[in-house]
Amino acid sequence: MEIFKQNQLLKRVVLVLVALNLLLIGMVLFNPSKPERNRSYNDNERLILTLKKELSLNNEQCEEMRDIRNKFFENEERLRTIIRVERDSMNGFIFNDSVNVNRANECAIRISNYMYEMESLRIRQAQELMTICTPEQRKKFNLLNREIKDYFKPIKNDQRPPR
Repeated sequence: MEIFKQNQLLKRVVLVLVALNLLLIGMVLFNPSKPERNRSYNDNERLILTLKKELSLNNEQCEEMRDIRNKFFENEERLRTIIRVERDSMNGFIFNDSVNVNRANECAIRISNYMYEMESLRIRQAQELMTICTPEQRKKFNLLNREIKDYFKPIKNDQRPPR
């Protein structure tokens, strides 16, 4: 009789473990906050917190920096999408049976103009970030600039350089 009770207990344990595994797989597959989607937000937040610590920023300055960075990322994403579409069009002209060099060159010019616009966004973002800082914070920010850029740069296997 004891053997049947043990089998029954084992069956129940296996059933519970299978149910938990299926639940876990479902959560992983259908999770709306996948790491790829939140990576830029996490990096942005880490940068703001690092700047707050290193530059002794107050909460108001941090919020202004978040707003500036978020606007920058929205505009940058819009431009990246446009550039991707333009490159696809250019590739269509280049790899077509009858290569249309003039249309491909026009696409290349538009792409370079959008790239210029993206770099201009970076310059404006830097200017806006610097206006938030006090003169003392600007000096520290200038010194931290290269270190921060290298520290927050994506690296294979997420290995960051030592601080």
